[in-house]
Amino acid sequence: MTRLIPIPIRDWQRVQWIDGGHALSYIDSANGVSNIWSYDLGTGRSRQLTDFKTDQIFAYAWSPDQKQLACMRGTEVSDATIIDDQK
Repeated sequence: MTRLIPIPIRDWQRVQWIDGGHALSYIDSANGVSNIWSYDLGTGRSRQLTDFKTDQIFAYAWSPDQKQLACMRGTEVSDATIIDDQK
């Protein structure tokens, strides 16, 4: 059976199994702030697991017992510079 799951598609999105294979964890962002969410495969409900107020999550990993979470967070910055060699 194939199912479409409402998890945001991003270049850096990483989906992980949690709760003994009954749910998936994923990153979702609102207003430039990322948080980790879970999607319960049985009920179809999403639940926010973290409550960060700033920054983006670039990567995360659960401990084997899923009681601890490690996150790589920060702000993506990009600058543009124009170099003009005209005199």
